[in-house]
Amino acid sequence: MASNRHLGRVVALQALYEYDFRKRANDIPDINDLLERHLGRYKNTIEDQEFVENLIRGVINKLELLDSKIQPLALEWPLEQISRIDHAILRLAMYELFEMQKAIFLQKLPLMKQWNLPKALVLKILVSLLTAYLVLLGAKRTQKLLILGLRALKKLKKTKMKLRKQQHETSAAV
Repeated sequence: MASNRHLGRVVALQALYEYDFRKRANDIPDINDLLERHLGRYKNTIEDQEFVENLIRGVINKLELLDSKIQPLALEWPLEQISRIDHAILRLAMYELFEMQKAIFLQKLPLMKQWNLPKALVLKILVSLLTAYLVLLGAKRTQKLLILGLRALKKLKKTKMKLRKQQHETSAAV
């Protein structure tokens, strides 16, 4: 049994997506049933289930607060127009950053790649979140995290260029 926080975040993201989807349809699920269904599938795979449960419960319990922190960072987009999966990633990032006080910037990039999301808006907001976090940390840790953030952006740019090249090759072959 491995402690796999990435998988845990994926499970949390799926649960939060379902919760948001059902909430918008006026079918708010019972949180305990939601946790049982999503965590039950991975009880032998994810060692730190408490971490995942805390993510899910924490985000759900603070939805309005998290959204109030996200909206000023996404001025061009009302939250209702952001796709549900992007919204869930942003809520998860905001919760980990401000409630759990973790440097989440790099941890969200694999989720964005896995779900093949249009990254511009989400990345812009995550960069804003990282900037806010760096201000909170002060100068010593800021430089290290900024370097990590820039490396992540560079990797993301390379991935984007590869995707464009693949799309171009695919369209040229057709």
